[in-house]
Amino acid sequence: MEGSQLVAKAMMIQLPASLIDKVAIDRATGSVYVDRRFSGDPVLLSWQDRNRSNGIVMHIKPSDVDEVAKLRDSGMRTAVDSDMIC
Repeated sequence: MEGSQLVAKAMMIQLPASLIDKVAIDRATGSVYVDRRFSGDPVLLSWQDRNRSNGIVMHIKPSDVDEVAKLRDSGMRTAVDSDMIC
């Protein structure tokens, strides 16, 4: 297979379980809609930095609780992509 290249796609680091119900992730745009009360949470910011280190840029978008719930109901859920560690 001369001349062929393997392209490794970076995997997003799993969201900590303590944040599952507080965010909605739009993977297409790299936007993370987060309950405004938790937008400065050190765990969330560490998760964002860890992803950035892996080449995945996620933009934190502080949002109302209702907006996050609506986005999660429309399919931007994170439960299957979460760590079990709090």
